[in-house]
Amino acid sequence: MAEGRLGSAVSSAGDEDVYTVPSGKTATVNIIISRVSGDATIVLYARDGAKSDEDVIWPSTLMGATSNSRIELTGVPLSGDEIVTLESDAVGISICVRGFEEEEVV
Repeated sequence: MAEGRLGSAVSSAGDEDVYTVPSGKTATVNIIISRVSGDATIVLYARDGAKSDEDVIWPSTLMGATSNSRIELTGVPLSGDEIVTLESDAVGISICVRGFEEEEVV
């Protein structure tokens, strides 16, 4: 069972896959998104295929110099093969996924 930091990245403009839950496992994660520099609009997804509106776990948000410089999501449940993806229109957004994985109960 993996635990601790499961994935991290600093965004480039576009999509950044940060963490993928292994097949046959589930995960409970905390996600911290921080603005490192500049302004950026972000969307966070947990997806198991192409991105869609149903996959959004944090809606479009402007992270600027004076507001929304840090977002924390706690206790996010994920299923096997789900991918945490950060979409950003700029560089300089740091994301860290911490938590633990367990065997999937069938």
